[in-house]
Amino acid sequence: SVTSGGTVVSGINVDLKRDGDWTGFSGGATVKDIPAKAAGRVRVANGTTTIELTSGQATVQGIKAAIAQASTVSIANGTTSLDRLVLNLGGGTATVTGKVGQALDINAALAKVPASLANSFSRGLDAAGSISGTVKVTGAPANPSVAFKIDAGGVQTAQTRSA
Repeated sequence: SVTSGGTVVSGINVDLKRDGDWTGFSGGATVKDIPAKAAGRVRVANGTTTIELTSGQATVQGIKAAIAQASTVSIANGTTSLDRLVLNLGGGTATVTGKVGQALDINAALAKVPASLANSFSRGLDAAGSISGTVKVTGAPANPSVAFKIDAGGVQTAQTRSA
């Protein structure tokens, strides 16, 4: 395991394979008690790091997020750019595009994300139904502005069922 500050990374297992300008990778690790694995390739050229993700998944508080289709992440001049990162979330999807750097410009489209995913974060919630919509995050990372439009289909909680 490796510790940096308060972050512990354990169970590190990564295979690397050089292919011209690219380095292929596959493997995983547990970071802050979050098991994750990924596969793809990376290239560093002309001040830009390009990561092509072909697969990946992480489990946070029992919720599995998995890459649904290949995606590209680029890092240049202190800015990370996401090119259509599509995640499977409990049978629904979140599609994220945008940039993170000195300023945020992130767009997420949610499609039929199960409300039950919130049950892992709130004991006794017993949420059901699905959530679709859009989220836009802009501004400075220290003070972001979040705008959203949400469609909730059949959403219920233990509290609304007993009302």
